[in-house]
Amino acid sequence: FLLCNFICCGQSYNFIIFMTELSAYIASATHVDVHDLLDSFHLAAKNVNLKAYFGCFHPKGTFLGTDATENWSVDKFFEYSEPHFKSGQGWTYVPIKESRKMVYFELGTSTLCTFDELLDSASFGVHARGSGSLIRENCSSSWFIASYHLSFPIPNDIAKGITQKIQSFDQLN
Repeated sequence: FLLCNFICCGQSYNFIIFMTELSAYIASATHVDVHDLLDSFHLAAKNVNLKAYFGCFHPKGTFLGTDATENWSVDKFFEYSEPHFKSGQGWTYVPIKESRKMVYFELGTSTLCTFDELLDSASFGVHARGSGSLIRENCSSSWFIASYHLSFPIPNDIAKGITQKIQSFDQLN
């Protein structure tokens, strides 16, 4: 919990804010560099560090996973991830050196960075792709993940066969 003091019209008010574990974690990290933010994000997942992992997300952040049903707000993604992390099961995606691409946009009082990175996936044994957007609000020096999208790039030569398998799977489910 937090003990806060609020002053209004010359009058002082004390109150207590009870914080959930989620609200204590979200946007709690300090990353002044986008590469540091993304590297810390991946390292926290590998080390099953729930606070460091979710500290990288903006409070309105989203996560899109590899399954079409995995479109989560940060609080829903926390609900999904927390049992895995607490049981010691994280996930390992290692950025491939020099694969990260960034584009920056100045948006009034904020800076937006879109990114794309290739990742080695230990559990799947193939490259994955992380892409999305990062935001730094000018009232802060820290960058946060606004959206992170995890996917598996499919080589064009086998895309038709893979999409046919997905179509068959979708029809059964």
